[in-house]
Amino acid sequence: MSADVARFATKEEVLAAYDDRFLRWQVTSTGFQSAWVSERAAVIHRLRGTQPQLITLGGGPEIGVLLELAAGALLDEQLADGSVRLTIEAGAAKDLPAGIRLDTEETDAWEWMWTRDEPPLVRAEEQCTGPTTWTR
Repeated sequence: MSADVARFATKEEVLAAYDDRFLRWQVTSTGFQSAWVSERAAVIHRLRGTQPQLITLGGGPEIGVLLELAAGALLDEQLADGSVRLTIEAGAAKDLPAGIRLDTEETDAWEWMWTRDEPPLVRAEEQCTGPTTWTR
């Protein structure tokens, strides 16, 4: 393994080395298998049920190296159907190695929304039913 890449076994270890909002607030520790982290990027390997998922954070040319390391650690039984769920930041898709093929029928684009500031009150918001919480 490259001296520029570290491997971690828990989400908490990754956060100590690579603090990322998506990782901190969206990725749970459930199913967490391992992670490979460089200075500018990280790849998280976790299981969603029994399906392997690789989550890339950050970007740049090291994404390819990190994905190769993560793919090499996947168990044969996890790759039985030949596919892995990949979550990647939209801007980093250009950094994927040529050997990674995205299934365009199963691909969708989305944005992860977050803010540091409480949003302004929306007219009639107090009339909404159900829980409304603001978490800092």
